[in-house]
Amino acid sequence: MQWTNLLYKAEGVKIRDDERLLQEALKRKEKRRAQRQRAWEKRTVHVLGRMQERQDRRRQNLRKKKAARAERRLQKARKKGRILPQDLERAGLA
Repeated sequence: MQWTNLLYKAEGVKIRDDERLLQEALKRKEKRRAQRQRAWEKRTVHVLGRMQERQDRRRQNLRKKKAARAERRLQKARKKGRILPQDLERAGLA
């Protein structure tokens, strides 16, 4: 022990110079850091997956809406009396 440590101990100050305890504390700290790192990586993967799912669902809904809009236009044309190429193919005339 050094003289300064002895003087501090005499005053009642806690001296943290036990190598084994310091090593264990460091190991605990590193373990906690690694655990938080793994949890964060897991969260980022989950968040990215959810974002991708939502984006796919949005694209699918937009495609369905576009197809419905086109079909609505065709139905409107049929109602007005237009003859469309799809109708001729279906009837076997084209």
